[in-house]
Amino acid sequence: MMAVEGKRQKALFFIHNYNDIDHLTPVVDALMQRGGWDCSLVFYPAHTLGSVRLAEDWRLCYLRDTWGVTVEQIQSVDPAFSWSLKLLDLRELLTAWCDKTPFLGRLFGRDVRGLLPWFLLWRYFDSVLNLWFKHLSPTGRRLWARYAPDVVVIDWGRTHLLLHPLLALARKKGVRVLQLPHGAWTYEGIFSHESQFDPAKLSKKGRTPDTDPDVMVVDNLYKAVRTKYQGLRFDQMRFLGLARFTPQWLKTVTSMPRAQVKLAGTGKPRLVWFTTWLMACDRQAVIDTLAALERYADRLDIILKVHTRNPAHEVNDYARLLPADTRIRIVANEEDSLAMTAWCDYVLITQSSIVYDAFVLRKPVISLQYTHSFTCMWGVDNVGEAIETASDLDGFLAKIADGDYASSYSEADIRRYLRLAVYGGLDGEQVLSTYCELFDQAAAGRPLSAGLTFEQTIDLWKNEHRVIAPAVRDLLDPPSH
Repeated sequence: MMAVEGKRQKALFFIHNYNDIDHLTPVVDALMQRGGWDCSLVFYPAHTLGSVRLAEDWRLCYLRDTWGVTVEQIQSVDPAFSWSLKLLDLRELLTAWCDKTPFLGRLFGRDVRGLLPWFLLWRYFDSVLNLWFKHLSPTGRRLWARYAPDVVVIDWGRTHLLLHPLLALARKKGVRVLQLPHGAWTYEGIFSHESQFDPAKLSKKGRTPDTDPDVMVVDNLYKAVRTKYQGLRFDQMRFLGLARFTPQWLKTVTSMPRAQVKLAGTGKPRLVWFTTWLMACDRQAVIDTLAALERYADRLDIILKVHTRNPAHEVNDYARLLPADTRIRIVANEEDSLAMTAWCDYVLITQSSIVYDAFVLRKPVISLQYTHSFTCMWGVDNVGEAIETASDLDGFLAKIADGDYASSYSEADIRRYLRLAVYGGLDGEQVLSTYCELFDQAAAGRPLSAGLTFEQTIDLWKNEHRVIAPAVRDLLDPPSH
């Protein structure tokens, strides 16, 4: 499909998870600023939304009010979409029956699950799903009639079954499908913690339809290698980085009313801990951290910013662990995470990518490595203060309270880390313009050459003497025997 000279191009973005808002809205904003583009956003259900109400999100409101970007629920375009959800709910029920049946597994070297009627039903039910999503669902036709996009944008993830009718139609019409980040890959390695799948599960193809993108945008080498294990070729990836953490976008959002903290300060040094209770492996270490913070709550202004998608749950958890007369304050979704980062003097982090805002804004970062079993990329690159025990944290808090803190990492360290791990090998100021270049190429039917290739990224990492984890290094350069 070739772009028509002088014609405004249309980009259709799909939002599935809360994280998608963070990473897709800056790209939409950049395209609208560039001119010549009309953008629409359609969001469809996900179980990970928690308490978030997407239609009322302040960044989406900004796009509507500033640029006239349309934001719609997919059900308002295609009422029959509810049947897709019912079919997937039924599949989940069949899966639950299989998982909860006792004595599943291998017997005399054979998998006995195949002998169970509901397991057979679960397997052959996928034939019903294929019939619906490939041939019967009207979702693709109705979305195309409404939007007629020149570029279709989906988030990270190897399966977009709910959107298959639209993605298959885009492929038939020669419209490019771009897969943009819905989050940051923060881990050193491919299978970096216990919740990650092993290589065999990553590479296993499902029985339901799956549409590969024309290009998947990645932020660093480790995300690219893991995606390769999931079946995407390296030449289908482009390194453009994460639009959410670009200086231009942070300047835009920090000027918005929502980014202005309502919390009153106390005149003491401000420290915000971005908690991830559900993802912290060592609960006792978290409790020890709270005890250390409590000892300095009279000399520091300490805030716990709980996770966006689980605010009520985490507020209650932390409130039970703190003494009734504590000076530590807990905030939830009444304050935005980026606003809290801009407001504070120091950031305390477990392993969330929210820390990237702190690096871009040059806020000192204290990384609680002892609370989890992950190996985070910033720890390997020695940006952020690496805290190995709760006792070490006590010492750092004392330095902050006494005004004796001095960073152990330099400005050059931060710039290097952001370039290699967050911006896909680009400078931060290049990221959004490179995204726009990618969209222009996609709409015009030209080769998708914006950003860096996998080979260029490997050379960049080697030239920067960036340590590459052994598992990845062996994959790139297998040891000789």
